[in-house]
Amino acid sequence: MFQHAAVVKTGSAVTVVDDTSQSTASLGALSPSHQPQRRDSNDTANVNKLNFRSLGVHGREEEISILNRCFDQLLTGALERHLVLISGTSGSGKSKLADTLKKPTKKCNGLFVRGKFDIGCRSEPYSGIASACEEICDAILELQMSNPVQAYMICNQIKKELNSELPLLIQMIPVLEKVFRVDATHNKKQEMTDEQLSIHEESSESTADESTSSDAAFSLVDSKSRFHFAFVRFMRLMSAEFDPLVVVIDDLQWADAPSLELLEVIVTDRGNPKLLIIGTYRSNEVDAMHIFNLSLQDLRVKSLENDFALSEIEVGNLRVQDVHTILQKLLRCDNNERTLGLANVCFDKTMGNAFFLVQFLSMLCDEHLLRFGVSGYSWQWDEEEIKARTRASDNVVDLLKAKMTNLPKDSIEILKLAAYLGTTFELDTLTTVWKNKTKEIVPEQGRYDENLITGLAELETEGLLLNISKVTRRYAWAHDKIQEAAMAMIPKSDQISLGHSIGEILVSEMDDAGTQESDSSSTIFVALNLVNPAAGNGSMHEDLGAEKRLTLARLNCIASRKAISISAFESASVYATYGIRYLPENAWLDHYDLTLKLYSLGAKANAFIGNVERMERYCKEVMSQEHKPIEDKFDVYNSWLDSIMNRCLHGEAIDLMLDILGKFKCRFPTGAVGIGFEMAINVMNIKVTLKSRDASTLSKMNDKTRTELMKLLDKLSSSMFMEGDDRMPLCVFRSLNWSMKYGYCDYSSVAFATTGMMLTGILDDIQGGAKYGDQALALLEKSKSSSSASRTLYIVNAFLYGWTKPLKDLLKPLLHAYDVGLQSGDTESAMWAIHNWLVNKYIMGVSLDLLLPDLIVYMKQMKDLKRFQALYIDKCTHQMYLNLMGQNNLDDPTRIIGDALTEEDIEYCKKGTAVHQAMLHLIHGFLLATYGRHVEHADLTLKLGPNYIIKSMVAVQSNPRDVLLKGVSCFAAARQTGKKKYAKVAHQMKAKMDKWFDMGNPNIKHYKSFLDAEALALANKGKNGKKRSSTQVVIQQYEVAISQATRGGYKHDAALACERLGEYQLSLVSSTTAAADEDRHQAQKRFAQASKYWRSWGAMGKVHDLEQKYANLVTPPKEVRIESTTTKKQNIPLRA
Repeated sequence: MFQHAAVVKTGSAVTVVDDTSQSTASLGALSPSHQPQRRDSNDTANVNKLNFRSLGVHGREEEISILNRCFDQLLTGALERHLVLISGTSGSGKSKLADTLKKPTKKCNGLFVRGKFDIGCRSEPYSGIASACEEICDAILELQMSNPVQAYMICNQIKKELNSELPLLIQMIPVLEKVFRVDATHNKKQEMTDEQLSIHEESSESTADESTSSDAAFSLVDSKSRFHFAFVRFMRLMSAEFDPLVVVIDDLQWADAPSLELLEVIVTDRGNPKLLIIGTYRSNEVDAMHIFNLSLQDLRVKSLENDFALSEIEVGNLRVQDVHTILQKLLRCDNNERTLGLANVCFDKTMGNAFFLVQFLSMLCDEHLLRFGVSGYSWQWDEEEIKARTRASDNVVDLLKAKMTNLPKDSIEILKLAAYLGTTFELDTLTTVWKNKTKEIVPEQGRYDENLITGLAELETEGLLLNISKVTRRYAWAHDKIQEAAMAMIPKSDQISLGHSIGEILVSEMDDAGTQESDSSSTIFVALNLVNPAAGNGSMHEDLGAEKRLTLARLNCIASRKAISISAFESASVYATYGIRYLPENAWLDHYDLTLKLYSLGAKANAFIGNVERMERYCKEVMSQEHKPIEDKFDVYNSWLDSIMNRCLHGEAIDLMLDILGKFKCRFPTGAVGIGFEMAINVMNIKVTLKSRDASTLSKMNDKTRTELMKLLDKLSSSMFMEGDDRMPLCVFRSLNWSMKYGYCDYSSVAFATTGMMLTGILDDIQGGAKYGDQALALLEKSKSSSSASRTLYIVNAFLYGWTKPLKDLLKPLLHAYDVGLQSGDTESAMWAIHNWLVNKYIMGVSLDLLLPDLIVYMKQMKDLKRFQALYIDKCTHQMYLNLMGQNNLDDPTRIIGDALTEEDIEYCKKGTAVHQAMLHLIHGFLLATYGRHVEHADLTLKLGPNYIIKSMVAVQSNPRDVLLKGVSCFAAARQTGKKKYAKVAHQMKAKMDKWFDMGNPNIKHYKSFLDAEALALANKGKNGKKRSSTQVVIQQYEVAISQATRGGYKHDAALACERLGEYQLSLVSSTTAAADEDRHQAQKRFAQASKYWRSWGAMGKVHDLEQKYANLVTPPKEVRIESTTTKKQNIPLRA
């Protein structure tokens, strides 16, 4: 399957491009005389030029082989999701090694794109990944010119797949907006919706007023997941359209935390097999505690867990002999002795750094220290002169600075200005700065200053800048050392002030353009990163005028909101903090809306990153505005609640929510009597109005305050469930009643679904619960709510329809709920949906050999998404599977501590919710019953209470099987001991099963027949004197249950019924008569049949136990082997 991580360390190579490369990035700053030229055999005029391109890529055979192998596997599908990490010092040739895949990618009609992080743009979220995506968008824009039909199809696919999430991506990749505007222009005859033609306006509106948008229903964690999955789907589409897609991300050592997290999400996406990601980083700048190193450790672990393949290549500096070989090729000299001395000089000066070496040789030519002698038709140099005229302290930046000083004045000025604009920048942005700093007048809009264009062309020729997009007119630095050298040309005393003035130019331009334009451009991050550090502190802050401060506060508010929309919460916190600093002293009085937004955004961002102190300070500042409406404070209340609930302080959260609701006269009783009385009234009302309630007639809830209160009730019910608060049903009923009275909102469908869950699980009204499920789905369809869709779908299909419809018919709806949850960002509901999908398959009797790999895959996803509630439930299930399969606890298969469920895990469950505590007892009971320890299981049932599981795990699909196994164990214990207490509970379990069956549960027919057989067996113990005819009735009833189970595919239930019938027939043996021999023979037959069913289900541990227990009756077949006590990991395609 996946190959192991490859780690290659090299230190003997030079990396420069060959003549087929489109980039001169590795050549650095070359004068025109050193530019690559094609040498004609009859043209001797070119022999005096150092032709660096003629070198190609040398000494990287092993590394290139690894890259080519990864690329070939990507093409053939032999390997999915490969990440290659190339490390080394600056200038060692990491990027150009990656560039060797450009040509094969283009040859396969694929797409090779590159992004780069910048140390000066760490506050700009996702800058490196976004720049790579901009190149993808450039490819689409080029298609719109060359192949508009294909481009139109790609755009339609993006719109169809992303839908409402498209504005999120435009916030991250602004050029994507241009793609759709050009698409609309090129396809005027195609019908477009307002949403498609005005994608920017929708983006601005949705982020500007989150409190009125349905997306405001998402928690901060879910918002991040929603953004991640939107980006994942975008990358899937792009890798499908541009197959293969190779993405190179340079300088990962400067990546921000959200970018590293998004990168991990991309490379672990099992739904994107046609993607190769190559990352480069400077190993000498990454120590043990560096954020990238911590991320790298996680990536290595995930690679070992077969989430994806990881190859690591370490690129070192050149050795003396490598420099010597390069010189011989460049100088066309085969005299080893003559070039060896020069090689030693070059090595001493550059330490074998490939980029430095190229610049050093270029400088030698410029200074005529390395010159071509026409008379001798060979290169000439003087080693001693070179040593004397080149200082030992020279570095590559010094060389580049020296080179730059010889450039024309305009070119030098362009370099200085561009140094502040990041690793990539648009011509329009540079033009804005250029015309303001040089006071040049641009004659017409859409045209550019001639001096600027000439200077850029000069810099391109010199190999300092690259025009990476003709369509969007975007430029990039050929190497970060060139950008560093350009910055170094500015006196240190002037660097801060010049950067501030450039930032002010951009700020002024955005202020003139208006808020909407500012919100759509990533330039806002560049501008504020230049202005904020200087203007936000010290005397410069005091010198700002009132209007300028308000402008900066407003732009920081936009930047913070924009960062939050793409889940870059750390950056959002920074911008909100600066925005608040710019506010005047009387801000709450004179600029209330702006001040409220900044504090609300700051609270939200800090709540997510865990800065509790600052979050609380911002929240208290808003809440202290006593004369302002409480409705304005909902945002900070929700931020505070999210922070509290994320820290599992549900009791504190309940108190806060009750206090807020109380201000709107929404109160709940506290005493048991009051709770019981209100519960009875609500239940009676629900039952009476069940038939008359029609959710399809409800109008939309237009009261924003009421909608916010519904959101609080939804959170309150969740916290009360976690705390085991008896008032939880009252919260649900309140939401239900408000929906009927005031209209539906995003939370109404969940209220209807949860009400149905209580009808089913608490009141045993499974048909009434299903009807509320129908109403919930109707409301969901009506509201089109993305925030509550997954939760509504999984509750209805897991807890309501499972009691009235065949379980096999609910597998696809549960997968749909899972997909919807991932797409919308509601990962909590998605994980519960997939959990219930796995539960249904277990109950249906799907083979454990198939179930276990699925379970492991989705548990991994739960862990990655930090959905620990569902994860620990499935850890219990995992341990049960291992025991049943004979892969753990073979000495005592009923023990629940093991490889999958450690003592620490059990402690977590014991201290967790009522559901987690009940789950421990559930799997223990399942194992006790399965392995025939019926008296122990019956005692546990009496100790906890027969209905303990049913009450703790309301309406779950494992409840009927729990009742079955409790009934079987209690009947068995009663037969074994003759104690009436067991018989009493056994008949209670049978009565409950009969009731569910009579109500129309289609999944428990064989359960009912099984318990009928157990009841008959208890009534007829098979003692001497009992009629054989009544015994035959018992046997026939068991056979009915076995037949029904096998026809339905319930192999595990059929196996247990066979085993119980065998034990019953064995109990009839009391002599050596012919009848007794027949009973023994029939028992042996039933045990063999049980062994067959257990084996076909994959429960080899149970097969082993059966053979040990009845060694003289069950003969193990040759193929049965119990060898391993560890889980074999398999790779199962993960949906979405």
